[in-house]
Amino acid sequence: MKQALLILLFSIVSVAGFSAGDSVAVGQPAIIKEHAHYLSINGTFFLQQFFNFATSTAIVTPSPYIIEYKYLPKHHGFRFDAGGTFSQKKSFLDSSQVQVTNSTTFNLRAGYIYQQKIAKHWSFFTGADVVSTITTSFLRDNTVEDIVTTSNKSSSLGFGPSLGIQFAINERIGLFTETAFYYQYVFAKQGVTSINFPLSNSVTSSKENDLKFIIPTSLFFYIRL
Repeated sequence: MKQALLILLFSIVSVAGFSAGDSVAVGQPAIIKEHAHYLSINGTFFLQQFFNFATSTAIVTPSPYIIEYKYLPKHHGFRFDAGGTFSQKKSFLDSSQVQVTNSTTFNLRAGYIYQQKIAKHWSFFTGADVVSTITTSFLRDNTVEDIVTTSNKSSSLGFGPSLGIQFAINERIGLFTETAFYYQYVFAKQGVTSINFPLSNSVTSSKENDLKFIIPTSLFFYIRL
């Protein structure tokens, strides 16, 4: 699966590069068109997934958004982002106990964006976004006495500003990075269920306010369609 995604990413960037090369004459500067549809991929996220870079510190934590579509008629436009992670693990603690863990996260973002060219190949952009995160996870403990499952579900809705800088390699492809600050309202629920002792089952819920800061360590590769 990872190899297929990597090949797909390489193919998209390569095709875009060849197309851009055909449209710009040799020795002529690239023309950056203002009216455009953009499709972007979070290169840092893919590198960390394929090469297992460390993510334990905030300084290397990538943006949670994997893919972005942006429509930019002149300077004002809008964008949609999506991302997510999935992990599953089975641990055999001994001959009578097995633990299964599963975690899934979806990240969504939509917002207004303003972009302005500041040099031949450089532009800056800013905007405001509405963001949402949905996370589900569980830990299932299988023993000879019982099967106990601890599940967690949370969903959030928030908003906040973003700011970034973009570099155009040519008229079709380029790079950008950004920072963002989001306020989110989070609703979470935790449940514990037992197969053999149902009277011990419980469900608890909580609500909280959260602040999320995305530092500009993720590098997005974009293609102007």
